[in-house]
Amino acid sequence: MKKYNLTNITFRMQTPLNTRKSRLYASFRYIPRLVFRLIRGKFHIFIVYLFCLEAVVVFIISKLLRKPIIIKDTHWYWPDTLPAKLFWPIARFMVKHANLFLCSKIVAQYYRSSGISPRVKEAPVYASVINYNHEDVLRAKKLREKIGRKKIILYFGRLVRYKGASYLIRAFAKLLKESDDIFLIIAGEGPEKERLKKLCNELKLKNILFTGYVKHKDKPMLFLACDIFVHPATYEKPEKAPEEWGLVINEAMSVGKPVVITTAVGAKEIVRQGVNGFIVPPANADALYRVIKVLLEDDELRMRMGEMSKEIIKFYTPEVVLKKYDEAIIYLQQKEFEKNHSFY
Repeated sequence: MKKYNLTNITFRMQTPLNTRKSRLYASFRYIPRLVFRLIRGKFHIFIVYLFCLEAVVVFIISKLLRKPIIIKDTHWYWPDTLPAKLFWPIARFMVKHANLFLCSKIVAQYYRSSGISPRVKEAPVYASVINYNHEDVLRAKKLREKIGRKKIILYFGRLVRYKGASYLIRAFAKLLKESDDIFLIIAGEGPEKERLKKLCNELKLKNILFTGYVKHKDKPMLFLACDIFVHPATYEKPEKAPEEWGLVINEAMSVGKPVVITTAVGAKEIVRQGVNGFIVPPANADALYRVIKVLLEDDELRMRMGEMSKEIIKFYTPEVVLKKYDEAIIYLQQKEFEKNHSFY
């Protein structure tokens, strides 16, 4: 089988369907250029991300040129916006008639439950790990010493309402009443920062740190230093949609941390209830409180879950993602070869 060259065509403006302000004009500006590149490029296989209007153009061109197309998607839900609702019948048709549909297990389940039976190749579509060195380990150790060797709970992400940091803070307030031996780090920046700080003042909380923006070089230190990672996302996006994935969950697992998440994130696919963490309902401070308490009170459980996190994440690394893409492309190459050399 011949090797292949990969050409990536990107545009600064796309027309996403996950907001109410759909930028339709962007498509009309770039579609002529896109069509020109697709036809002139003489490509043998097309790969396109479903959730933008440009995908329709790529799909049509692939069918006109009679070339195989791989469609990938990351959505295990369909946003509650007018553009998304209008696009849904088209998306169903495209997925059904794609030569291959590349998606995670949770996405495949969603489409099948919607009455679509695509040619699925399950693959991790989101992958990220924390790469660290000896210096990062030493810095994490110093941070723990500075905090006073308390058990550290980490939130890492943008400070926006739908990320649910306020529910974690309320859960932490309840935990702090029972034990002074805990510490919460809220790492990240965003429009909700001042509101969250005000909430902490109202609850008269101590043992809490807002880091603000975290430089990339400081990220490993925080993940290595924490005992528990919490990602309390909710359905409070403007379009009332959950979070597609939550890469920080992958990153916490890659350094062997037990994770607490909600059902509002796609990464629940890699969190096994009671094995490497806990999954709770969104927007529920009491539920967060209960499972975090279990982890805080059992050192052995935290260690065991952390080890399981490292084992599970081995199947969700960038290397695995690339391998799955490679397998998909080679599979379609083989199919095209068989079709072109068939005697029947």
